[in-house]
Amino acid sequence: MAPEVIMGQAYDGRCDWWSIAIILYECLYGRTPFYCENRQKTKDSVVHHRSTLQFPVHERWSRPASDARRLLPPPSDAVTDLLQAILTDKEVRMSSRQYRHSEARLGRRLSTASHNPLAKYVYANGADEIKAHKFFHGIPWSQMHLMQPPFVPRVKENQSITKYFEDEKDIVTDDSSSFMSIKERLELQSDVDDASAKAALGTHFERWKAERVEKEKYDLGLEECSDAELRRIKEHFGADYEKWKADRAQQVYEERVQHGIDPRGLEGKKEKKRARDKLLRDPVVGKKVMEIRKRGAFFGYSYRRPKALGEMEWLKARQGLKRPTILPVDSTVRLQMSVRTLLQDIQLHVGGEKSWTQERSPSIRR
Repeated sequence: MAPEVIMGQAYDGRCDWWSIAIILYECLYGRTPFYCENRQKTKDSVVHHRSTLQFPVHERWSRPASDARRLLPPPSDAVTDLLQAILTDKEVRMSSRQYRHSEARLGRRLSTASHNPLAKYVYANGADEIKAHKFFHGIPWSQMHLMQPPFVPRVKENQSITKYFEDEKDIVTDDSSSFMSIKERLELQSDVDDASAKAALGTHFERWKAERVEKEKYDLGLEECSDAELRRIKEHFGADYEKWKADRAQQVYEERVQHGIDPRGLEGKKEKKRARDKLLRDPVVGKKVMEIRKRGAFFGYSYRRPKALGEMEWLKARQGLKRPTILPVDSTVRLQMSVRTLLQDIQLHVGGEKSWTQERSPSIRR
């Protein structure tokens, strides 16, 4: 959501380019740029984007939680420049000069919203500045609709395209793949001090620290123990705490295996996200609503590769064709319908079909 929308100001097509830049940022870094723990903090972060927008420099991994993960190169200077040019105030946001010329022509002050009815909200070619950016250099925009996409889903008849999406049970609350990759890297190190972890994790440090404490409690069989009680236990054993911790964890592990309890504990659990849509959260109609939406989610988006045109066919296409009627109607039927309508209209003015026919029959015969 663009800042002008959050602040209740008038907005136009430029807010859509903000949204697209947010999606591009998430594709690059695995999280949205202004994410916070709750919606209000997220909105505040968006409004103060000048100070909150950051571009992390840590390692990026493709599918970090899988065995097939691979290290990705850092984002280029071109793409960060593009994001900075779009994720900014709408008055200077990269989009199209038409928006800025319109504001100046209508005498609209840049710092305030305008409700002028003459203002235009969306312009044709409203992304010409974005398309001309160096990040998109070499993209044949005028021919894109004739090119085959790099990925075409292979779907059989009556098969849902949702096979290309993760199953609901695999959707977890780990919103940031960047957090997961750094977390895994820190876990490989035997001793990690808080200063190093905080420098690597940034805003995710407190979350990482809390998860470590919860895991330690589980390993020791002290899930019901508070953080303060765990600290008192550490103070009680002092320098011998690590030895006691290892013995205790081994004992708890063996007892859990003996009783058929998953020893992985918190690592083996995946908490599903809470659906935002109230209908999907409803225990009675939730599943039915999801099935209905799946059936119609991609209706009308089937890709059809255009047939190759010869030179003559291409010239005919350039000249344009007359738009056909929605339903094929025979020309004779159309003529009969138009004459019948004309007769009905004239009857109202002349006084009946018989008198009209007598008066106009010579001209009709001619």
